[in-house]
Amino acid sequence: MSRTLALAVMLCVAGMAAAVDHPEEAQGLSLKDIRGRQSLSWSARIPPLVLPAGSPLMVGATLVVRAQSGESASFDLPPSGWSVNAAGTLFRYKNALAPAGPSAVKGAMVKGQRSLAIRAKATGITLDEATQGTVSVTLTIGTDVYCSTCTTPRQDEPGRYAAMHCQAPASCPTSSTTTSTTTSTTTTTFVPGVCGNGVVDSPGEQCDGMDPGICFQFSPPFPIACSAPGSSNECQCCATSQCAVGIGPVTVPCCDDAQCQDTTGAGQLRGGACIPPTCTQDVECNGYYCVGGTCCGQAGSFCGVASCCPGSGATCTTVPWIGAPVCCRGAGASCSVFNECCSGSCTAGLCD
Repeated sequence: MSRTLALAVMLCVAGMAAAVDHPEEAQGLSLKDIRGRQSLSWSARIPPLVLPAGSPLMVGATLVVRAQSGESASFDLPPSGWSVNAAGTLFRYKNALAPAGPSAVKGAMVKGQRSLAIRAKATGITLDEATQGTVSVTLTIGTDVYCSTCTTPRQDEPGRYAAMHCQAPASCPTSSTTTSTTTSTTTTTFVPGVCGNGVVDSPGEQCDGMDPGICFQFSPPFPIACSAPGSSNECQCCATSQCAVGIGPVTVPCCDDAQCQDTTGAGQLRGGACIPPTCTQDVECNGYYCVGGTCCGQAGSFCGVASCCPGSGATCTTVPWIGAPVCCRGAGASCSVFNECCSGSCTAGLCD
């Protein structure tokens, strides 16, 4: 047998290798098409991810999105966009030009024994139906197929689809699609190691601009962004409006030097609101009020980072019936509900 024929046979046998399914629970799946701006994100970590047999630096990858309507789309993640860490346990894909460049996918992360995460600047499928129903996503790397299917989204309307903690499917769907999404190839040059160039390329960066970086290792029930260059937490994952107080993987600082104000008062991990150092309007205070350029709370609001509003007749006091600081009024002050009173009791319109 000639070397050419032998090589052809080897390639044929390799191409016939059976696919290996890796059904994953989707931590989160989101598709948006708002005023022509599209985005897709998918993260999964249960069961812990098994690395592919073939390196994406050699074989690339393909992301496929399928909707109950019958629509489907595929996105190529070519080998040229992939990198791997020294230990061979973390593969990353980056395309700072998305949705232009070689792919509409902006970033992907495949971490052995941990998780996968993908962000794209396109949905591939239209979101103009009343609902999408079931949506599935697959990432194919060589013979390894990673997949999630979401059947009960928490938001499903024209332009928006969002689901969390979708149970892993029994098996992954086939690779055929009815629609293909491709983009032209464009190249550009960035200065390496400079925070703010749109690419995670420095050891001190978690994210950079719209580059997802490792922010997808978090799946909190509030929006995550990237702290701007020049801020105290530049190029680190941050919370834009809501936040968490306590310990755990979802605890991230607020963006733009804002601080997290506890709004729950009890529990090891508590919800909060990001309070900026200054404000010009109420909407900037994320549930609090903007008075005199400072965010503040009315009687009954948690306080500490946020002060009590002037004229509210309340002072920031740690009350025993909650064990946390609250803007409250003393005995004899007017009240409408119990939590406006430091005593926790309101009788006939007066604090006890």
